[in-house]
Amino acid sequence: MLDRLQYLQVERISTRIRKYNWELFPHRHSDLFQIAIVHSGTGRVNFDIESRTLHPHMAVLLPNGVMHNFELSADAGIDLMTVDADYFQFNVRQLVDVAAEACFVHPESVAFDPQGAEWPALRSSFGNAEAHQNVAKSRTRNALLSANLVAIISILSDQLSHAHLPEEKAGHVGLYLRFRDLVEASYASRQTIADYAARLAVTEQSLYRACKALSGVSPSKLVQQRLVLEGQRLLLYSDMTVSEIAYALGFTEPSAFSRFFSEKTGHSPVKFRAQRLG
Repeated sequence: MLDRLQYLQVERISTRIRKYNWELFPHRHSDLFQIAIVHSGTGRVNFDIESRTLHPHMAVLLPNGVMHNFELSADAGIDLMTVDADYFQFNVRQLVDVAAEACFVHPESVAFDPQGAEWPALRSSFGNAEAHQNVAKSRTRNALLSANLVAIISILSDQLSHAHLPEEKAGHVGLYLRFRDLVEASYASRQTIADYAARLAVTEQSLYRACKALSGVSPSKLVQQRLVLEGQRLLLYSDMTVSEIAYALGFTEPSAFSRFFSEKTGHSPVKFRAQRLG
């Protein structure tokens, strides 16, 4: 397990963001998972097209692939842990039950009681990781970093209110997470749900039950939501034309993408971009 650790770093965001007028511009990491903890100050974190207010005694989870940025007050004190996503998810699978594993799939903000034991423990684990990260690489260093990462994952999974699913839903989590991984890798390939089910070696009915139990929607709806999300990301955070976005997402004609996007969002791609960006 220790040999899997490739990258883990803790930094104070304020040391980097000050030069950018207290705003980090939208970006995403394909292979890095990030956790931010707020010590002081206020601000906002934006991920994809959502926004959350930041306040002290809060943690923010930013899974790999999520477009995000921070807008902070000048007195904001925020520590950011960045760890390679494969190693983070490996530890999650080792530490938490399969139901709690679902808590680390989406971006999330978690409020802590400043008088409780969990917040000081979280801050301590961040501080310990920061103290050991610059030590020369060795199995001892990796063990110390891993121990603190384990503590952080455990604290966060316990704190998330939806970590404990009813038993009837918990049994579907493994299949649901495997399906989401496939969708993340293949959403632009326009595969059918039958194709996904075959790759997962399950029936379409089993896949439908798992998705409905965990997300409330069908597998096809989840694929459509992922396509819409990527379309929104590219419209807001790239200079690609609507036609270029359509082809990048696997549509054979730009008009087909425009119809799809309008049907799912209520706005054409051009109108969505204009309204959001002005």
